[in-house]
Amino acid sequence: MPTTRRGGHQARTMRALLLVAALAALATALAVSGSPVGTFYTTFKIPPDVQPGQELKSEPQELEGRLWQLKVYPRGYRTASKAGFASAYLQLHESSGEGSGEAGSSCTSSFAIALLEDGSDEAAEHKSCDEHDFNNVPRWGFMKFVEEEYFTEPQLGCVSETDGSVRLRVAVGRPGDAPAVTAAAAGSSAQGGTFSSAQHVSKQQRAAAAQARRDRAEVLEAAFGEPVGLENQGNTCYMNSLLQTAFNVPRLRGAVLSAPKAGGALGGLQRVFEDLRAGYGAGSTRPLTAAMGIDPRYQQDAQEFGRFLFMSLLEAGDEVVTEAVETTFSGYLENYMDCINVPFSRNRPEPFYDLSVEVEGLRNLKESLDQFTTPEELTGDNRWRTEPHGLQDARKGVRFISFPPFIQFHLKRFRYDMNTGDMGKVNSRFEFPETLDVSPWVSEPGGEACSNPAAAPLNYSLSAVLMHVGGVSSGHYYAYIRPPHKSQWYLVDDDRVTPVTAKAVLQDAYGGGQRRGVGGLLGGLLGRKRGGQGTGASAYMLQYVRDDSVPARSKAPEP
Repeated sequence: MPTTRRGGHQARTMRALLLVAALAALATALAVSGSPVGTFYTTFKIPPDVQPGQELKSEPQELEGRLWQLKVYPRGYRTASKAGFASAYLQLHESSGEGSGEAGSSCTSSFAIALLEDGSDEAAEHKSCDEHDFNNVPRWGFMKFVEEEYFTEPQLGCVSETDGSVRLRVAVGRPGDAPAVTAAAAGSSAQGGTFSSAQHVSKQQRAAAAQARRDRAEVLEAAFGEPVGLENQGNTCYMNSLLQTAFNVPRLRGAVLSAPKAGGALGGLQRVFEDLRAGYGAGSTRPLTAAMGIDPRYQQDAQEFGRFLFMSLLEAGDEVVTEAVETTFSGYLENYMDCINVPFSRNRPEPFYDLSVEVEGLRNLKESLDQFTTPEELTGDNRWRTEPHGLQDARKGVRFISFPPFIQFHLKRFRYDMNTGDMGKVNSRFEFPETLDVSPWVSEPGGEACSNPAAAPLNYSLSAVLMHVGGVSSGHYYAYIRPPHKSQWYLVDDDRVTPVTAKAVLQDAYGGGQRRGVGGLLGGLLGRKRGGQGTGASAYMLQYVRDDSVPARSKAPEP
C-alpha cells in the first residue's frame, strides 16, 4: 500500500525516536560498563592517648559530584572498642545535600576502604561494601575494620614511626562496579586497579613484609580478657574443647589471627579465634566445620580432630602459621635398636606433636613416661637380625631428644577388651602434677643422658585439661583452661564459662569413680559406674606449657 505524506513523516519520526533511544541505551551501557571508580587518599595523625570511641575525620573529598568524608575510630566505635578493633566509616557529607540534590533521589554506591602500609601504596588490610544507599543512611562502614594495633603499633608497618600517622585509600563507584571498586582500594591490577608492585618486590621487601607479619603476630599473642565459650552445633563438644585449648596457646593464636584472610581450615579457624578474642559472647564454629567438611551431627574423637586440624594448618602453606605449629608443638624423639653384646645400633629420629601414653595399670603421668621410655629386650627367638653381626640380643625403645614449648599428652582411656571383643573405657584413677620437670626423660641423640646444665631442669606448668565423660559410643567433652599469663582456672563447657580452683580441676580430672565437680554430675546423668571400668569423667588430654616460654603469671588469689 502506498504511504501518505503524513504517514511517511510519522514513520520517519518513529524511526528517529527509536534510534535516539537505542543510542541512549548504548551510551548508558557503555557508561555502566566503563564507569569510573573514584579514589581519594587521606592521612590521620593518631594521638598517643587516643581513647575508645574517639572519632577522627578527614576533610571532605569530591568524587563524581558528591562530597565524601572518611571517619575512623582507632580504638573502636561502641562495642568494637571492647573487642580490640578499630572502626572505619564512609559518610556522604552534609554539603552534598540529598544525594544529587533531588528529593527522593538515590545515592546507592559501592565502596571500599584500605589501610596502607607506611611509606607505600600497598594495602595492609581492606574491606568493601557492594551496595549501600547513602541517602537512606548517610554513614556506613565497618565496626570491626581491623585490629586496633594497626592504628597504634608502628611495628605492624602501618603507623609512621616519624609522626604516628596512618594513611588510607577510599574507592567509590556504582553498585555494578563493586569488583573494580574493591580492586582499586586494595591496589589489585587484576580488576583495573591503580597499581601493582607484586612483580617488583625485592627479596629485602619480602623479608621486611614477613618480619612485619611476625611482629603483628607477636602483638596479637598478648593477653586477652575473660574467656568465652563456643556454641555447640549438635555434637561438636569435642571440637569446642580442643579449640579452647588451642586458643590458649599464644604463639598459635597470634599466627592465626595475623594471617591474611583465607579460605580452608586456616580461614575457618581464624574466624573462630576472632570470636574468642572479641569476647562478645559464645563464638561459632560454623566457619570451621564448613571449611573442613565436618558434619556437626556426628561426634568425633578430640585427639584425632586435633591431629586433623594441625595437619590442615600445615597444608595451608602459611609460613608464619607453619612456624608457629612446628616451633610450639613439635618435639623430637629417637627410635633406637642397640645390640647388647656387640657395638652396633640403629637410630631414627622423628618429630612428634602429641604423645599418647598408657593409663591402664599405672598410677600417674610419671609412671607412664617411665613405661614409654623403658626399652624392650629382644632375646631368644626374638633376636634382632643385623647384617654385619647376624642374630643379636638387642634393646628396642624410644628416647626423647627434645620437648616442645607446649606438650600435649593424650591419655589412652579407651582400649580393646579381648574378653568381650568390644572397646571399653579405662576410668581408673590417674594423677598428673600441676608442675612437671621432664629433664629425667631427655637424652642426647645416641642414648647419653642430657649433660647440658642449661637444659635442666625443664619445668612445665599445666595449662589445659580436656575432659571426657561417658562411654565409647556416647559421651561429652569439656575443658579446663588456665591462660598462660594467669593463675585462674576456668571450666569451659561449650558456651558456659565458670571460674574454678586448681583443686577442683584435679579432683574432677583424675578419674577413678569420684562424683565431684561437673564430671560427677554429667557422669551420673550418663550412667556413670564406680571402679576401674565405666563411663566416668576423667582427663583425656593434658596440655603443659614450659615456664620460660610465657610471661610471668599474675598472682591473683583463687576464689
